[in-house]
Amino acid sequence: MLNIHSILVDCLKKDRKAEYALYKACHSYMFPICLRYKPNRDDALDLFNRSFLKIIQNLEQYDLEKSFEKWTKKILINTIIDEHRKNKNYSKHIELKSSETFFEEPVFDVNLAEDKLNTNDLLKEIQRLPEPSRNILNLYVFESLSHEEISKLLGISAVT
Repeated sequence: MLNIHSILVDCLKKDRKAEYALYKACHSYMFPICLRYKPNRDDALDLFNRSFLKIIQNLEQYDLEKSFEKWTKKILINTIIDEHRKNKNYSKHIELKSSETFFEEPVFDVNLAEDKLNTNDLLKEIQRLPEPSRNILNLYVFESLSHEEISKLLGISAVT
């Protein structure tokens, strides 16, 4: 088991080996989150790398008494929100598609969903959503933000 505290102390001393050890430790729990927001593995890795760079650059601000994982996840979510604001693809209205056009073929029989649905199937379906919808779903379901919090962070109305 890694001793995050000693790795962080070494990272503050600009020890490259410690930074790499921290990178590997963060990758194990942050990259799956990135994949929820970015269906393309290269884009997800880019998101992770940009977030990790912010972690390294702001390490002095981390309080060693608090949860490092929560702190890093917050940086990751803020990076996602910053990207959302920067791209402004979200200013476009989301067009609702009928279920017939959006889901060409169902992945599974609804009656057998509990038996057949697994994490990979669910992730694939989430990744098929348009990026604005996917990000809102992730923030609401996985990050437990309220509709009001999401609307403020993304600069959209809570009704949207």
